[in-house]
Amino acid sequence: MQLGDYRAGRTLYLTVLLLVLITASSEMVLRSNWVQFYLKKPFVTQGYRSAEERLQLLDAYVKQKGQVSCIFLGSSMVAVGLNPLVFSDAYQAHTGVALDCFNFGVAVATASSYAPLINILIHEYHPRLIILGLSSRDFDGRESYEPEAVFQYTPWAQYHEGKWSVAGWLAQHSFIYRYLSVLPERLAEYSRRNDEKGEADTDRPKEIVARPLRADYAPMIYFHDVAPIYVLRDRRPYEPSVPKQPFVLSPEDFEGYVKSIEHAQQSDTRLLIVEMPTPEPFFVDWSNAPAPSEPQVFRDQIMAYARDRHVPAWQTRDLDLVAYTDFADVSHLYVSGAIRFSQWLGAQVGEASRLGLLDGNIPETLIVSPPLRDWSVGRDDLLHHGMSPDIYQQYLAYQARYTLTPPGAVVYNPLPEGLPRQFSQAILGFFINYAEMVDEHHRQEYFDLLVLQSRLSYRDDLQQNAENKAILTLWEKTHMPGYLRMLGAEYLFFTERWNDETTTPDPTLGNALYYTLLKSWEFPPLHETYYLYQVISDAT
Repeated sequence: MQLGDYRAGRTLYLTVLLLVLITASSEMVLRSNWVQFYLKKPFVTQGYRSAEERLQLLDAYVKQKGQVSCIFLGSSMVAVGLNPLVFSDAYQAHTGVALDCFNFGVAVATASSYAPLINILIHEYHPRLIILGLSSRDFDGRESYEPEAVFQYTPWAQYHEGKWSVAGWLAQHSFIYRYLSVLPERLAEYSRRNDEKGEADTDRPKEIVARPLRADYAPMIYFHDVAPIYVLRDRRPYEPSVPKQPFVLSPEDFEGYVKSIEHAQQSDTRLLIVEMPTPEPFFVDWSNAPAPSEPQVFRDQIMAYARDRHVPAWQTRDLDLVAYTDFADVSHLYVSGAIRFSQWLGAQVGEASRLGLLDGNIPETLIVSPPLRDWSVGRDDLLHHGMSPDIYQQYLAYQARYTLTPPGAVVYNPLPEGLPRQFSQAILGFFINYAEMVDEHHRQEYFDLLVLQSRLSYRDDLQQNAENKAILTLWEKTHMPGYLRMLGAEYLFFTERWNDETTTPDPTLGNALYYTLLKSWEFPPLHETYYLYQVISDAT
C-alpha cells in the first residue's frame, strides 16, 4: 500500500470516527434533561399534528408524574368528553386509591389510526389501562383526513408494528433524525403563524371555544347555536333526519380496530372499550333507517368483536347517563355532560378494578356491561359543580357567609322550563374555576350567582294548585308584584333571554315602587345578563 493511500484511508477512518463521535455526543446532548427542559421532544408523525401534540403533552406529563397509569384514547369526542380529574376523583371515592388518567383524545381521529397509537403508547409509556372511547363515527371512512390516514404507514408507526426499516429505526432511536425530520414542518408552521399574527379574530365562532383544564384536557365551556340546549330553549322545530343509506363499515377503520385489540392483548396493558354518548336519538330517526343502521353495526359488529375476544366493551346508548342539554353540538359533550360521564365512568372502572379489570381474570359480566348497573349517583349531583376541589372548598366557605338573600327566601325564576339546575351550575362552576377573565373579585361575584342558582324556585314550585296557577298567570300577564307576594315569592331572578312573549319583562320591573334591583351579572358563556330583584310591593 502506498503512503498516500494509507494516509487517505486513515483520514477517511478518522473523519467517520469523528462524525460518529459528534453524532453520539449531539444525541446525548439532545436527550439530556436540561436540553429537553427547553425543547419539545419531537415525534415523527409526518403531518399528523394533533397526534404529535398529544404525544408531546404526554411526554411532559410523564416527566412531571414519573408514570402514567391510565390513558383515554379516542377522537375529539374523548378529548372534550372525559375529564381526567373528575374521573380520578370518582375512581378514588369508590376504591380508596388513585388512578390518574391522561386524556389522549386526538382531533379528527378515526379507528384506522388507533392501532399505531395504542402500540406506541403501550411500548413507550406502559400504562396499566387504556380506555378507548368509541362511536360509530370512528368507523366511517368518509370522516378520515389525509395526515391521519397515512400515519399508520409512516416508518415510525410501521417500526412499532414490527416492520423494520432504517428510517423507522432512526425515528425511534435518534433525536437528531427526529429534529431534522420535523424541521421543515416547524418552519412552515412558524411562517404561517407569523402571517396570521396580525389578523383579527372576529371570524372565529365564539360559542365553541375549548378552554384547557389541564394541558391534556380542554372541555367545551361555550357551544354552537345548533346545540340541543338552544333547540330546546328556543322551541325551534327540529325534525330528526332519516338516513337514506345503510351504514357501511370502513375496512381500514375496522382493521385498525382489530389491530388495536391485538396490540393490547399482546401486552400487559388492559384495554376497556366504552361507547361515547351522542344525542343521536334527538337528531336521527333510526327506527326508519335502512338496515344495517349505525346502531346495529356498532352493536353487532364493533362491540361484539371485542367481546368475542374477551375485551370489556360497554355500550352506553340505553343507559340514560346524560341529558340533551349536556351536549355542545351533535357530537361533543358539553362541560356538564363531561362531568356526568366522567363521574359515571370513574365509579364504574373503580368497581370493575375491584372485580379484576386491572389484575387477574376479567369476569364475564364485565365483558358485556359495566358493574354498577343501577346508576343513581351523579345524575343529579355533578361533582364539585365543575370546580376543582380547592376552589370548591372556597365556594363552600363563601356559601356559609352568603348574604344576598335570606335563608329560606323564595327566589322565583320565571323561565317556563328553566335550564336544569345542574346544567347551569356546571357551566358556572367550571367558568369560575378556569376562565382567564375570572379573578378573585369576579370569583366572589359568581359565587353569589352559584349559591342563588341552588335556591331558585321555578314555575312548578309555585303553582302547586289551581288557585296558585291562576295567580301566577296573572303575574305573567301584568308583572305586578302583589301576585308574586301572594305566592310567597320575595325575590325575582331572570335573564333577558326568554322563551315566550308572556314572560318578557316590561317597564313594570323598572318601577322602583314595585321592585328593587339588587344585583346583575354578565355571564359570557351563555351571552346573557342575569338580574336579581327584590319584590317590595303588594300592588296588583
